[in-house]
Amino acid sequence: GGTAVTSTTAFTNGSSPTTLYAHYVSATNIKCKRVTNTAQLHTETCQQSSNYCYADGYYVGGSKGTTAITYGNAKEVNTSLVTGDAFDCKVTTNGGYTERFYYVSDRWIPGEDTDNFDNQTAVLIYYKNFKDGAPSDLGVAYNSNNINYNGPVTAVTHLPTTSTWSNISLNSTSRMIYACDNGNCSNTPSLYTNNGSNEITPNPFNYGTTTVARLLTVPEIKKGCTSISNKTTVDSNRDLTACNFIFERTRYANTDTTTYPTFGPWLETPRASNSDNVWIARAYYRSVSSYSASNTNVGVRPVIEISKSNIVY
Repeated sequence: GGTAVTSTTAFTNGSSPTTLYAHYVSATNIKCKRVTNTAQLHTETCQQSSNYCYADGYYVGGSKGTTAITYGNAKEVNTSLVTGDAFDCKVTTNGGYTERFYYVSDRWIPGEDTDNFDNQTAVLIYYKNFKDGAPSDLGVAYNSNNINYNGPVTAVTHLPTTSTWSNISLNSTSRMIYACDNGNCSNTPSLYTNNGSNEITPNPFNYGTTTVARLLTVPEIKKGCTSISNKTTVDSNRDLTACNFIFERTRYANTDTTTYPTFGPWLETPRASNSDNVWIARAYYRSVSSYSASNTNVGVRPVIEISKSNIVY
C-alpha cells in the first residue's frame, strides 16, 4: 500500500483504509491516487473482426464473452501495485485528480543491466497520445529524418512540458538511451551503432529542461507485461494482451482509422540491428515490434515518473 505520507504504524493502530485514503489525498504532495471504483474505469467497444482486440477474445461468443473492453484495474487502497492499476493524477498545481494513467512497472535505471529498477519510483503511462504538446489521438514520427541513432528528436517536441503539466517532473531530463534487440539492450551506452559503422550520437539524450514526461522503454514494458518474446520479427504471440491499456484510443478497438490512426505508442528504445527502426507496442499483434522512425501512425504516449511516496495506492 501507501508509503511515506502516512506511516504503516498509523494504519495498523486502527485507522481504516478509508481514513488512510482521505489523509493521503489531503496531503499537498500527493500527485496520483488509485482508482477504486470499477465504474470509473475507461471502456471501449471492440469493433475489429480480426486481430487487434478481436484476437484477444472481445467478441460475442469469444473468450471474453463481450465486445466491451475495460482498461486497467480498480482496487482498494493499501494493496500492492500491479501492472495496469489505474490512477487519476493531478498534473497541474491548481487542478484536480482528473487525468488517467496506468501503472506499467517501476522505473528502469538506464544501463547495461536491463533488470536494474528503482523500486521507489512508479512509471505511469497516459491514456492517450500527445501531439503538439496537447492530448491527441493522432500519431507523430519518432525522428522525422528516419534515423534512430539521434534518439526521439521529433517525438520529444510533442510531449507535455511545464506549461502543460506544471505538477509533474522527470527524475532527470537527461537520459542514457540504449538500443535493444531480442528483448535485450546493448551493453554499450550509445543510441546506436549503425551495422558496424559506429555512427553514434553521444549520450545522454536531452529531453529538454521543460519536458515533464518521456517515452516508455523496452525494459519497463518487458518487466510490466512479463512475456515479451526474444524475437526481432513481428509475431502473433500476443505478448502484450495483459497490457491492452497501452492501446486505449488506437486501432486496437477502433476501425475508424481517421479518428484513431495509430498502431500503438513509440517506445524510447531504438532497434540495435539497423539505423532506422524503433521499437513500438503494436496493437495489431499486441506485441513489441519495430517500425521506421519516420512513421506518423505511431503515437507519442507520455510516461511520467512518480515517487511512490507521492501516490495513493
